Amino acid sequence: MALTKIRRFKFWLRKQKVKAFCTMVRLLSFSKKVETVSLPLPKSLNKILFLRTDGKVGDFIVSTFALQEMAKFYGCKIDILTDGALLELAAIQPFIGQVLNKQQYLGKWKVRSKILNSVILGFKLRKRGYDLTIDVEDDGLKLESAITTYLGKAKFRLAFNPPPKDRIINVALFYDFKALKHFTHVYNEVLRALGINSIPQNQIQYQLTLTTESESVAQALVDQLRANNWPIVAFNVFAGGRDRNFTINQVKAILNALSRVQWILLGPWQKLQELQSCLGKLPNVVFPIDILRSWQILGSLSLIKASDALVSVDTFAIHAAVCFKKSLFGIFSEFKSHVWGSLQQQNNQYLYVYDNGLSVPELANADLVIALDEWTARQNGIGSSHDVEKT
Repeated sequence: MALTKIRRFKFWLRKQKVKAFCTMVRLLSFSKKVETVSLPLPKSLNKILFLRTDGKVGDFIVSTFALQEMAKFYGCKIDILTDGALLELAAIQPFIGQVLNKQQYLGKWKVRSKILNSVILGFKLRKRGYDLTIDVEDDGLKLESAITTYLGKAKFRLAFNPPPKDRIINVALFYDFKALKHFTHVYNEVLRALGINSIPQNQIQYQLTLTTESESVAQALVDQLRANNWPIVAFNVFAGGRDRNFTINQVKAILNALSRVQWILLGPWQKLQELQSCLGKLPNVVFPIDILRSWQILGSLSLIKASDALVSVDTFAIHAAVCFKKSLFGIFSEFKSHVWGSLQQQNNQYLYVYDNGLSVPELANADLVIALDEWTARQNGIGSSHDVEKT
């Protein structure tokens, strides 16, 4: 509960910062007229930048269907400004043009202040002369993005829920992020603003291209593991926050309860090494540390694609499983299950929802293990044991 209150305060504070910056821009502006743009935007745009400066892989996967539609509609690839693990993945997508590395783009001008870095990025982007910048955050506009977008001076600057009468965003879209709707609705709003037909929810398909090399390495490992004819399940133990990680005891209980499964554990390879030292050697568990060390995010995605199913507390892996049409066991809070959960609730996809006041370490394993046991029994063509105690 304390974590929920802290997040709400941070969200409120973020909105106040954006509002203050917009007020400053308005007061310093010589023109009292607020720029307005009629929708849909013209089809003549040919230089478009998508802002994903947080480098979140899962959020990018959710956006891929919309980015592909934009690339088709405008006849040009979409540039992206991003960071971290997403750099490597974005660079190999056929609908992505230039991948601007946020850290390298700052270069020698990089400083410790996020705000000053945003100013530098904005002036550098201005030189590129973009027709349209698109900023889609899961809670609305952030201060750093607002500064970069404003100083970038693209002809059209699209974002959600800017403060009233601001002079930063001239393509302002509005959306209730607290509504229990899947986040793909947000990207359909963007498509409509651009004059592109939105995609019905039951027809949305995420688009991910991986490298031949990473897929070959992952498939070779999975082919070796198929000797015992057990279903192969990728198990992503770690999430973005500690409150969403499985504990060591939870991992032990799940692995020991399901002996007719070949497990492939996923996560940052350094953390997997620590977990391996705690769990020891288990006959039906593989720690693909060499693959993850060499291939990073592409290694994880390739292993998910090669496996039969996924268990995960992290959304990037869950969106990947949806993209590759894998059986899925995802663990979410109630709100996140609606907004970031499985795109289409297929028969072989199970989302385990817990109360927003709880964290993953506080959950019992029984329901998850029983569902996995039933799924495994169907894969093996045998009866389910169901003799699982809560841990």
